[in-house]
Amino acid sequence: MRLINLETLKLESFIGYGKIPSYAILSHTWGPDEVTYADMTTKSRDELEAKAGYQKIVKFGQFVRDRDAPRTPVRIPRCAEDRRVDRKNAVMWPSAYRPTHVWVDTCCIDKSSSSELSEAINSMFVWYQEAVFCVAILEDYEHPGGESSSQYRPSDDAFIQCRWFTRGWTLQELLAPGRLFFVDKHWVFLGPRPEVLEPVSVASGIDKMYLQNGSWQKANIAKRLSWAAKRETTRPEDLAYCLLGVFGVHMPLLYGEGGHSAFIRLQEEIIKEFDDHSLFAWGRRNHAKTGPWNESPNVVLGAFASHPSQFQGLDNMQTYSGDEEEPHTVTNKGIRIRLPIVKVEGKTIAILRCHTSDPLGGFMGIYIEPCHLKPGVYCRSSSTPALACVSDNVAQSAETKLIFLLKKTTPAHESIETMESISKVSISVHNCDYSIVSATPEELWDTRYGTLRLQRGRLTATALMSMDRLNKPGRQQGSGKEYFVLLLRVDPSSRWGFPDVGLVAWRRAGKAKTRDLERCHLSNQDSVRPHTAQLRLKGRVMRTLTARIGIELVGGTRTYVVSLTRE
Repeated sequence: MRLINLETLKLESFIGYGKIPSYAILSHTWGPDEVTYADMTTKSRDELEAKAGYQKIVKFGQFVRDRDAPRTPVRIPRCAEDRRVDRKNAVMWPSAYRPTHVWVDTCCIDKSSSSELSEAINSMFVWYQEAVFCVAILEDYEHPGGESSSQYRPSDDAFIQCRWFTRGWTLQELLAPGRLFFVDKHWVFLGPRPEVLEPVSVASGIDKMYLQNGSWQKANIAKRLSWAAKRETTRPEDLAYCLLGVFGVHMPLLYGEGGHSAFIRLQEEIIKEFDDHSLFAWGRRNHAKTGPWNESPNVVLGAFASHPSQFQGLDNMQTYSGDEEEPHTVTNKGIRIRLPIVKVEGKTIAILRCHTSDPLGGFMGIYIEPCHLKPGVYCRSSSTPALACVSDNVAQSAETKLIFLLKKTTPAHESIETMESISKVSISVHNCDYSIVSATPEELWDTRYGTLRLQRGRLTATALMSMDRLNKPGRQQGSGKEYFVLLLRVDPSSRWGFPDVGLVAWRRAGKAKTRDLERCHLSNQDSVRPHTAQLRLKGRVMRTLTARIGIELVGGTRTYVVSLTRE
């Protein structure tokens, strides 16, 4: 760690935890004329003094020497043998609290060294925690009463709108220090954090309870990320890197990877340390029917958010522990997680271990659908990406399943699997009063486009389609219990080079279930034929249903097309 000696104003290096002297630390927003490590090591004192950034360091040192730790919430008894007196603020200070050095981020890090910069950023939160105190200078704020109004406590709009509260790096500088003091642009003392709690809470968007005594560590993931929702950094990657200490995680810095990739990597590290479903609870809440969320229709939504702003407004999110403590993990297929799954109005909701503290309440869930880019994986619904509020009654009917969630939002045109390993099947119905009501494997069926993806590369791969008659005007709901199954089989050894097809009649009193369809397929494997299959449907009028399969180019992609026709 590199520190500035208060007596000489020169840099000194310290290696080893027990060898670091007591120091104060500066929290500020960077200006155009800051002093760098190269400046401190190569320029003369006269050259340094011409820079505004150096004058900031000089005044910081004077502030520390003159005041030590002004108006600390920890009062020192007057009977203490070793003490100093801040006469202006009538506070007693032991000399042990007097820092001999200071740390300023502009010049105490050699940013030309990527390894040193990475080490500093991964250690910075701890450095702020271990400082004797931290001074936050609000360089765009001026104390209204000057030195004469020592009892003034800022609460005006100018204080709340300070740039310091909008920067990404200052979030950890607000949370980490045990003692934090605010000063204005002229180094006029405004007060310690406990005495300016109300305006600081309003300006930062952080509840007062999390700004006291290190209580921020009790906040769940969604809350902590919501604190960064409106903050900005100069480099896009820094919006992820500045949050490392807030979650107590570490990762290498890769400037140039982009803010999206950096934020995804941050969430991958968070998921290793926290069993907290609020990480997936980003997006707005959907208590009633609303329009699509403001997200590009040309993307497939992953489970991880792309930016902290997607957690905005989730500061009232509450989490709880579940009965099953099976960990969720990140794999090369996606996020492996066990969640209660329920269907509401035809939409699939994965229920998270989260709820809100507002009157509407309810369990929080995410709308999911099979990912057409990656078979066997679910993604967040792009048509309904809002969070779902699930009532207790609905939640009780959910079935817990082990699923894989797509990790990150991906452009819809990107194929995660090549067409050599995936076959796309389009199902179309012509002149027929039947509709598709379910499909297996469910995760391979895309309800939006009526397409199915079949895995190849195995001796056989199967998929089943369940059909049901459409209800016509005047027909009683639920009538027409004639179910039949469309069987598809991909066999690389087939001389036809595309899936075989079969039709099986199946009468049931209720809706087809996945397990029943699988049994049906196993007992009717001999029914599949190349090219065409026919099925005679009994009833008042004999009907023939024909399934034909062929190869067509759909959107420039080779696609297997199954056409169902009543003859």
